[in-house]
Amino acid sequence: MKALWWLAILGTLAGAIGLVSTFAVNSAPQQAAGAAIAIAFAVLPYCLARAVEGVQGKREPTMAVASFATKPCPDCAENVREEARKCRFCGFDFRAPAETCGACHKPLDRTVSKSFCAECGAPC
Repeated sequence: MKALWWLAILGTLAGAIGLVSTFAVNSAPQQAAGAAIAIAFAVLPYCLARAVEGVQGKREPTMAVASFATKPCPDCAENVREEARKCRFCGFDFRAPAETCGACHKPLDRTVSKSFCAECGAPC
């Protein structure tokens, strides 16, 4: 595997030398052809090394993505971290005590009705 990476490095060096030498040529088609060959010397060995690495299953270690427990905001329904004290989207304060119905003592859902309890229908 290391031999393929060395081949990619040597191909890049050969491509760089070839690219510099194309500027000595006078005609535009010869410069374009030389530049294409120089790019091929640099790119093809790299692609070959990556393909062999992919077939063998050797991959560079990736950073682990941290996952956090989330809860929905009761005001805007966006997911926020479980330990959040304030919603970063709408500013809802999770520390404030929830309003409860005087009759059934269940939390009031102000999105359903602003003046009546959604559970028992009592006026609030």
